[in-house]
This record gives sequence, structure tokens and C-alpha cells, in this order.
Amino acid sequence: GYTEKDTAQLAADIAAQYNEDKRVDFKIADNGTEKFSVFMELGKKERKLFQTVWQIDLGSEKPRLITSHRVSRKKGGEGK
Repeated sequence: GYTEKDTAQLAADIAAQYNEDKRVDFKIADNGTEKFSVFMELGKKERKLFQTVWQIDLGSEKPRLITSHRVSRKKGGEGK
């Protein structure tokens, strides 16, 4: 996995796999904040599936990463 010395690599791996066409679980809060997930395979040597969760704050067009967690693979899908 990544270490504290690998932050640039982790950021590059996330940026390379971010794809708005692969957004799922899209929700808009009452205050207009948008949240959605993008599934990605992350890891330095062995890639694992992660659900990254993103948010677009009110008044912004740029999504920001708010959390991510590892998910297990299931037949016919990307995870969950």
C-alpha cells in the first residue's frame, strides 16, 4: 500500500482514475451540496477496489475528495 512518502503517487493515481462518467450514488443535499462516488483500483503493487466519495460544495464546480474506503468485489459489479 501507500505510505506517507507516497502522497504524490496516491494523488496522481486518484486523478488518473477520476471519471465523471463513472459517478454513482449521486445525491444533492437540501443546501445544494452534491455528493457522489467513483470506484477506483488503488495500490502500489497490488491494486484493490476502493470507493472514493466526492463532494461539490455550493458555489463551486470542482469536486473534492472527502473520503474513501476499500470495498470487496461482487459478481457483475464493481463493489458495494
